[in-house]
Amino acid sequence: MKKNTVVGGVILGLLGTLPVQAQESTDHTIVVQATRVQKDIKDVPQSIDVVTSDDIETNRYQTVADAIKSIPNMVLTTTAGDYHYIQVRGLPRNLEQNNVPIYIDDVPQTSLYGLNLRLSDVESIEFLRGPQGNIYGSNARDGIIVITTKKPSNEPSASVKFGRANYNEKSAQLIASSGVGNNDISAKVAIDHLKRDGFVDNTYLGKTIDEKTQNNIAFSLNWMPETDWSASLYLDYGRIDGGAYPYVPDNPETDRGDDLKAAMEVENIFDQKSKGAALRIGWNMSPQWALNSVTGYRSIESYGRFDLDLSVSPLLTSMSQDA
Repeated sequence: MKKNTVVGGVILGLLGTLPVQAQESTDHTIVVQATRVQKDIKDVPQSIDVVTSDDIETNRYQTVADAIKSIPNMVLTTTAGDYHYIQVRGLPRNLEQNNVPIYIDDVPQTSLYGLNLRLSDVESIEFLRGPQGNIYGSNARDGIIVITTKKPSNEPSASVKFGRANYNEKSAQLIASSGVGNNDISAKVAIDHLKRDGFVDNTYLGKTIDEKTQNNIAFSLNWMPETDWSASLYLDYGRIDGGAYPYVPDNPETDRGDDLKAAMEVENIFDQKSKGAALRIGWNMSPQWALNSVTGYRSIESYGRFDLDLSVSPLLTSMSQDA
């Protein structure tokens, strides 16, 4: 399965209504991007929740699914492979497209594959419930998730993280940022690696079904020649290799920590490649008006093979034995 997306748009925002915070005030202000311009969360007339970078660090969220677990009335469901869908308030889902699209720095992730993104360099995540078609288009029928990444810094900096977890999981993350030239250009690179064993044993082949290796790299460039002009370029590439999560018969007495077993004669395979680019140009025409142009490209290729012999759904079993 291959999906390519090219997105282009021009956004005109009125900034004169932005709240002005007095210096002596001690109120905590949360600034959100959901309306395409920066606003205090109290001035956004929508049902919205925000997860900040501090929340991600404190709660050790690793993926979008981890963050969604803290949001009321919103669920991210995973099926075989890296296929996900998001539901808000129990509304029915669409099998062909995501009714709760994810936007990363104003560029939509349009495929139902790859929605459970790794949170390696995120500034904030905004969750909006309800139709958002007036700003984000007709696909945002049930809500929207807006992810804003951290901007590169002009000061040289670097951070390295290592992690260990159950099922022999090993992870590593490197983020480095620095100014370039006369410091009107800043650049950043973020590298993320994860590898773990599977937690579902295939008793027929004598191996686990759903092992996983994931690698991602992102490069961003920010240019601000003048205070009124800015431009940013974002490039990313990711790959997932492993086995598709199998259809294991549901057992109400089975918890995630229990041993899961399946007898499947087909070795599960799931390979996915994704790449994207985004260019944003901004011009502050006056203290009240700003013009932003956002153009993005994203390509995602997914290949999966898994055995449906033991599917809990008779319909799926009758449709395919090796899908």
